[in-house]
Amino acid sequence: MSYRLTIVLLLVAGVFPTAPLAALAAPASGPMDKAQAANEELIKQVIAGATSDKDRAIRLFEAGEPLKDDPAAQRALLTRAVEYGLKDVSEASVRAKVLAAIDMLSAQDEDNATAWLTKKLDVLRAAARAGATAEDKTQAAQQLLGALVDLANAAERARLWDKAVDWWQEVMVTAKKTRPEALPEYRSRMEWAKHFDAAARQAADLVAKLKAKDDLRTRLLLLQVQTAEQDDPHAAVKTLTPEVPEIWRTQLPLAVQKPESLSVPVCRELSRWYAGAVVKDSRTDFGRVIALRRAAAGYNRILDDKAFAASPDRKAVLGEFAAVESQLAKLGASAPRPAEIYICCDDAYDLYVNGSGVGNGWGFRTLRKFEVKLTPGDVIAVRGRDENGGRSAGLFCTVTMRDLTLPSGKDWRYSLKQPANWTTAGPGAGDRPVSVTNIAPEHKGKRFPEAPGQFMWAAEAAPMVFFKLVVPK
Repeated sequence: MSYRLTIVLLLVAGVFPTAPLAALAAPASGPMDKAQAANEELIKQVIAGATSDKDRAIRLFEAGEPLKDDPAAQRALLTRAVEYGLKDVSEASVRAKVLAAIDMLSAQDEDNATAWLTKKLDVLRAAARAGATAEDKTQAAQQLLGALVDLANAAERARLWDKAVDWWQEVMVTAKKTRPEALPEYRSRMEWAKHFDAAARQAADLVAKLKAKDDLRTRLLLLQVQTAEQDDPHAAVKTLTPEVPEIWRTQLPLAVQKPESLSVPVCRELSRWYAGAVVKDSRTDFGRVIALRRAAAGYNRILDDKAFAASPDRKAVLGEFAAVESQLAKLGASAPRPAEIYICCDDAYDLYVNGSGVGNGWGFRTLRKFEVKLTPGDVIAVRGRDENGGRSAGLFCTVTMRDLTLPSGKDWRYSLKQPANWTTAGPGAGDRPVSVTNIAPEHKGKRFPEAPGQFMWAAEAAPMVFFKLVVPK
C-alpha cells in the first residue's frame, strides 16, 4: 500500500478531517499540473481544522515524513511545513519537526542545499533567542554551530571560497563560547578556505592577462596555480596549448584521471612529477601539500595493486612514498591512505567521514564494506538507530588500512544526544566510552570472518546513538 493511499485512508477514517477521495487520486507520475493540484489538495486536507501555524506545521510534517514512495508529495508537504513552522519556532516540538523537515529537504535538493541550510540557521537563531533555560540556550547554540559548519562545507563544495571564509569566521566566533576545543580544527579549515580564495583570485587575474595578451610565461604560471594551488587539474587541462612544455602536455591529461585507472608505470611517473617539479614550483605550503597528497594518492594506488606486490620495484616505490610522507610531515600534514570500513547495525546506520556521508544500511547479520581514504585525525561518525523496540542501537564497525586495523569495540565513543558538529569534530565532554557487554541475545558470540571486533552499545537503553572514532596519529 502506498503512503499516499495510507494518508487518504486516514483522512477518510477521521484521523485527519475527512476529504473526498477523488481530490487525492491523481498519481504522482501524472502531468506536473495534476500532481501539484493533488498535492495542494492533500495539504488542505491535512491542515483542515488546525487552529495555529504551529499545529499546521506539525500536521504537515507528520503526514509528509513517511511519503518515501512519493518524493514530490513529500517535498510539497515538508516545504509547506517549514513555511508554517518558520512563523513561530518558540516551542521545542515545532522546532524539532521544522529542523527535521529542512534536513530531509536539503538531502533531496542538493542544488539548493545552501538555501535550506540558511533557513535552518534562521530557525536555530530564533531558538537561541527563545531558550527558556541555560540548557535550552546551550543546546540551541550547539545546533547553531553545527549549521554554520554545514554552510561552510556547502560553500566549499560549490567552490565559493569567499563565502566559505565568511562562514568559517562566523564558526570561529560561535565556537569560542560553544566548543573551544574545536577551534584549532576550524582555524585550519578557515586558513585553507582563505588559500583557495586567494588562488581563485590569482587564477582569474592570470586568465584576464592571457585574454589581453597571450604570453607563455603567464600561461605556465596559470597552469601551476590551477594544478597545485587550486588543486584543479581539470581547469589546467583547458589551459594547455602546443607551445607549453611537453611534460605538462603529458602529465596533466593523466592527472584528471583516477589513479586506479592508470597503469603502474604511468601512475609512478605522475606521482614523481607531482612530488618533484610541481612541488618545487609551488609558491605556498598549501600548494606543496596539495601536490604531495596527489603524489601520495598515486603511490597508494601502486602499493595496493595486488599484481605489484611481488615486483622487485616495490621497495623503491615504498621509499619514494616514504619520502613524500616525510615532506608532508614537515609541512604539518599527512597523506590519505586507502581504507575499508566494515559495518552493520541493529537496526540501521548512517556513516560519515569528516562530515561527508559515506553510506547507510540496515540489519546486523551481514557486513557491508565501504572503501574510503583516511588520514590520522580523521573523524568516523555513525548514527545508529534501533527501530524494533528501542532497546539500544548495536553497532559493529571495524576500520582497516594497509598498516593499521581499528577493530570494532572499546576505542569508540558515543553520545545519546546529537552533539554539535558530531560528524567533523573529535569526542567532546559529552562523549563516553562504548560498552561491549552484549545486551541482545541474538548477538551472543557473533563474529564476522571479514573483520575483527565485536558489537558495541551505549551503556543505557536508547533508540538512537551517535558513535564516533578518531583515526589515531
